[in-house]
Amino acid sequence: MASIYKIVFAGPVGAGKTQAVKALSDIEVVSTEASASDEVKNLKGSKAMIVTGGGSMRRGGFLQDVEADLKEAGFEVEIFEGVESDPSVE
Repeated sequence: MASIYKIVFAGPVGAGKTQAVKALSDIEVVSTEASASDEVKNLKGSKAMIVTGGGSMRRGGFLQDVEADLKEAGFEVEIFEGVESDPSVE
């Protein structure tokens, strides 16, 4: 049986959230400008992984905010940082 995952993309305007969703999903993007705090309340599960790039998410405080929201909602949180911007497929 296939697993179903819900992925939350967070970041400042222009970070590439919409492009990432379009690259990973067959469904149309509804909104990438919802508050992470609002979205976390709708998540089900117990574990979350935050995937981020070079450091602007941490410097801007977004990473810490999302991590805190997830932990407050009872999630065990792992952070994977340093993902290459616009990675190649090779």
